[in-house]
Amino acid sequence: MIYTRQVLILISSLLLMSLIGCQNNTEIESYLAPDSNSYAVFFIVEEKSDTIVENELLSDLYIENFQYISQFGILKSSTEDAKIISEELLIDEYPAYILFNFEEALLIEQDYNKFKLSLVDIIARERSR
Repeated sequence: MIYTRQVLILISSLLLMSLIGCQNNTEIESYLAPDSNSYAVFFIVEEKSDTIVENELLSDLYIENFQYISQFGILKSSTEDAKIISEELLIDEYPAYILFNFEEALLIEQDYNKFKLSLVDIIARERSR
C-alpha cells in the first residue's frame, strides 16, 4: 500500500514536471519554422526602439527570401515571449536578429548586415544537402 502510494506520487510529480516543461517550451516552439522546408526570422528590439527601421529591414529581407521564410516578426524585449526567447537563447543585447529552422535557432546576430549575409549562406548550404 505504501509502495503504491509512493509510485503514484512519483508518477504525478513527473507528469507535473513534464507539463511545466512543456509550458516553458511552448513559447519558443511557436517561433520555430513549421516544417523542414522553411525558416522563421524574428527580431527582438529594445522596448524604447522605434521599429520603423526594423520593419523596413525585415520587409526587405522577406522580399528577398520569401520562398524560404514562412514566419517573421518583431518582438519588443519587454514582452513575455521575447524574455523567454532571450533567456533560452542567452541573448542579452538588442537588437537581436534570429533565424530558426523547424528544430532550433540556427543564427543569432546583433549586427543586421552580418545576419543577412549569414542567413543567405545558411539557407544555401541547407538547401544543397
